[in-house]
Amino acid sequence: MSHSTSLALWVDAPIHFEFHECGGNGDCMFHVLCHSLKALGYPIKTMMQVRKLLSGSLNYDNQANFCKKMWTEQGLVCPTDLHQLQTLIETRGASFQGNDTCLSWLLQHHPWFEKLGFIIFSSWGFHHTQVLSTSSSQAYLLLLNRADINHWQLASMNHWVAISKPLVPLILGAEEQKE
Repeated sequence: MSHSTSLALWVDAPIHFEFHECGGNGDCMFHVLCHSLKALGYPIKTMMQVRKLLSGSLNYDNQANFCKKMWTEQGLVCPTDLHQLQTLIETRGASFQGNDTCLSWLLQHHPWFEKLGFIIFSSWGFHHTQVLSTSSSQAYLLLLNRADINHWQLASMNHWVAISKPLVPLILGAEEQKE
């Protein structure tokens, strides 16, 4: 299911987005990433594979850092055993839900995301828009964080689920020009 709308506070902006429902039940961010990666030609078929991308990016050396970041954001009690943590991440449903910390982690720790970035629009309005990237980011996936209901959706612009780096300031600047 998808619907077409402008983001709150973007009523007069010339940029029009569509938001696509990709799945829920605690797996919504992983469903969104699966749909985005498939659209870009990556060999991925299911959101469970995306969960495995995240869990596979953890190792004994970086596990404590991941747990610290996830704990401060979600208040999770992180398993001390690496295998238990990976199993938790790989378990479908709300026991482990993806968030912007997971997106940042994938950008830094998984080779598929090396040249990607994220533009995360928020249901709380334009001023809560986040851009997550690295110095190597070239294509930016468009996501909507329905923060009011703890849910992620895929965003698209003219049916594109990603934009090139030069378009990022144009999208972010559309609202600033109105003010």
